[in-house]
Amino acid sequence: ACGNTRALDKGKQIHDEIVRRDLLDKDIMLGTTLVDMYAKCGVLTKAYEVLKGLPIRNVVSWNALIAGYAQQGNFESANGYIDEMQQEGLKPIGMIYTSMLVACCQAGKVEEGHRQFALLLEDIVPAIEHYNCMIDLLGRAGHLKEAEDVISSMLISPNATSWITLLSACKTYLDVERGVRASLRALELEPDNDAAYVLLSNLYA
Repeated sequence: ACGNTRALDKGKQIHDEIVRRDLLDKDIMLGTTLVDMYAKCGVLTKAYEVLKGLPIRNVVSWNALIAGYAQQGNFESANGYIDEMQQEGLKPIGMIYTSMLVACCQAGKVEEGHRQFALLLEDIVPAIEHYNCMIDLLGRAGHLKEAEDVISSMLISPNATSWITLLSACKTYLDVERGVRASLRALELEPDNDAAYVLLSNLYA
């Protein structure tokens, strides 16, 4: 809660109490949540210090730190910590790449998003959220054909969110023909999806 509301002072008080009670050696989830709190509050050096002080670290612990750097647009450091995590014998999993792709999307970093997706393909089979992040990233940047090509080339079946994400971008960039295609595919999957109707109506308007 302190991380989500950026209540750093209160978070520090809780951290002091955790240390006083000597709880970090007993609960990896507690340690991971502490890293997440500092990362969300933007105190990334402290988040790293806490992480390195944990007796046991896992991929979720590292992801809390990596996501914090990625959200601030510091992809170089985030990638460096992925490398450091791998040096500890831990392999990136889906949530690591989700954090990186979401950050790329929010920052409009299309080239970095492509790079992260290529790295993902070397390590794991993409999940639907990875594809949808790429569709969103490309759509926001106005690369509508490329976003539609991502859907066409998916190794798994797209869901309604995939098509609605494309439809939303088509509304922004006034691509009626592509937007109609996207809406029809979304409604085939979820006939009662209100968002598809609203977005299509706004696109026509």
